[in-house]
Amino acid sequence: MAQQKPTDRPRKAPTCGGSRSTDRHSLPRLRPRSASHAAKDLNSYTYHGYAGLARDVSFYAEQVLNRAWEALSADYPSLPGEAPVAWLWARTATCPNPACGGETLLATTWWLSKKVGELAWIQPQVEDGRVVLDVVAGQKQGEAPPSPKVGDGVFACVICASPLDGKYLRSEASAGRMGLRITSVAADVDGKRIYRPPTKADSVAAEKGPPKTLPPACHSTPTRWACGSVGTA
Repeated sequence: MAQQKPTDRPRKAPTCGGSRSTDRHSLPRLRPRSASHAAKDLNSYTYHGYAGLARDVSFYAEQVLNRAWEALSADYPSLPGEAPVAWLWARTATCPNPACGGETLLATTWWLSKKVGELAWIQPQVEDGRVVLDVVAGQKQGEAPPSPKVGDGVFACVICASPLDGKYLRSEASAGRMGLRITSVAADVDGKRIYRPPTKADSVAAEKGPPKTLPPACHSTPTRWACGSVGTA
């Protein structure tokens, strides 16, 4: 009879709340992920080969995830029942038209989703000289508004339609007068992707910038915070 390979030895999961494991990795004993698992007799579970190790890794990875979320959740606000996926941004610039002078968005597209039956886009409106953004989602038909990008590096002001050419935008950027604005939030709700306008909490969190505890590489540019710039110039 062939000798059983060490990796084929069955590994039994110890009961919840026991002492530390005696294997060569000295890992704590396997514990259930939820109360429903705790109600079961874990001695009935037998792992073969690397299955037990894989189960250990998945358990401790979940612990790291939970602790990271506890530490960072305040910087990633969400609505009840949703899991945020991305925060979408657009660069902003001041309109050069003296009669306007409003903050306009340099978005290359207003589309959020072109999935059949789940069309979604950003709907810009002008109220009292300011661009207000709404999100239209879950549509079976319809079209996003035309992009304010009207040429190679040229944008039309969303408020008054005056052009912002490349030379003007480069000078504004060099002077540090370009801005960023959160335009929408993508999230998962019950396994389905949804899009919504940013809440006040989203905007406040976005304006805070990256946590001071992040490595220096994470502070390279403002657009690297959250999901980065999407649909921008």
